[in-house]
Formats: sequence, C-alpha cells, structure tokens
Amino acid sequence: MKRAIAAAATALIALPLAALAVPAQADTRCTITNFSPRTVVMGTGPVVPMFDVSTTGCREDGWEVVGEGDSFGAVDYSPEYVFEPSDNLDAGVYDVLVDAYNADDARTTRVFDDGLRLQRRTGFDNFDASPEVLAKGTNVSVKGRLILANWDIGRYVGFTGRPVVLEFRAATGTTYRQVKTTTTGTGGLVNVTAAATQDGYWRLRYAGSVWNSASLSAGDYIDVK
Repeated sequence: MKRAIAAAATALIALPLAALAVPAQADTRCTITNFSPRTVVMGTGPVVPMFDVSTTGCREDGWEVVGEGDSFGAVDYSPEYVFEPSDNLDAGVYDVLVDAYNADDARTTRVFDDGLRLQRRTGFDNFDASPEVLAKGTNVSVKGRLILANWDIGRYVGFTGRPVVLEFRAATGTTYRQVKTTTTGTGGLVNVTAAATQDGYWRLRYAGSVWNSASLSAGDYIDVK
C-alpha cells in the first residue's frame, strides 16, 4: 500500500507543469468612464491635443476615439490629433464614439453625445485702464477690443455685439467682483467707465459660448489718492 502511494506521488511530480496550471480567468469588459480633452480651443494655427480614455473594471489594453462623421480620431498608440482651422462652421459640439479593449481584446463602446466642443479662440487686444493715478470717486476709463479667430480668413477680427463684464479686485483682495456689463461696439471695441474708490486692478471678461472660448484681459492697476 505504501509503495502504491509513493508511486502515485512520483507520477504526480513527473507531470508537466502545464497539466497542473490553473486555467486563466477571462478578463471582464471595460467600463468607459470618460475621455479627454472635452474642449479644444483653436486660434489661427493648428493645435495638437493629446487624447486619453478612462476606464474601470478591466485590464485595459487599448482604446480608440472617433469624432462625429470621422471629423477627428486618435488611438492609444497614437493619441495626438492635429486640428487645423479652415472653416468657421467647424466650430461647435461633436458626438464622440469611444472604444476600449480589455486584456482579452473584448471591445466596449460608449457614445458621448455632444462630447467635445471645438471653439474659436477669443482674446482682448489693446486693453488699458486709465488714468493710472486718480482722485477717489472719479471715473476710471477702461478700453480694449474683443477679438475672435476667423478660420475662414486665417486671422483675428473684432467681435461685435458681445456682452463683456468689467471687473475689479482691490489691491489687498484676492478675488474679482463684477462692476458692470457692457456690449462690444464696432470692431469689437470696448469703452466703459466706473467710479474708482480704492486702489486695485481692473479687467474685462468675456464668458464665451458653445462656439467661442471665454477670455480675460490682464488686470491693470489704478492708484487712487
């Protein structure tokens, strides 16, 4: 009996390791939670964002991002895509299809409705608050020009008829507050006044839209005596 047990043990030891291996478990499918970027802002030249996909619940082994109508796309091994300005009508929101693959090459697909915004860049040109020194209670004059990237012609143009907010931050403060709202005139020009009661910084803010980026001017310091 002892000899039989010993012989069986010897035979078991002699078995190939492959015969003793525990079969690998199949990987679970990926859950796609997000992708990036969700907004691309473009001026008059190309921009090259790097895409990425976030997943959970799997050993991710690759992904693909495709814009509505094959308007753009990227994959994990080539995550960059070159956006080039050509037509103002390209600005707006795009549905985005995202595929993710697990370690077994099983694919999961998710569609992000209105997943990416492609926006024309805006900015403020010729911004100035004056005079640099003034008496308490007198008006500070804030001027500038709101400009917008025109992809049709490849240059920036004045952005007319847009709401712009005048903001102020006290010299000892850390946050800006809204003072008043105005609207850009011909050629995107801004010319607004407000009473200055203390030292601090003045700036202009444009909130943006689906098609156009938000923008802030620099802050200009005014010394109140």
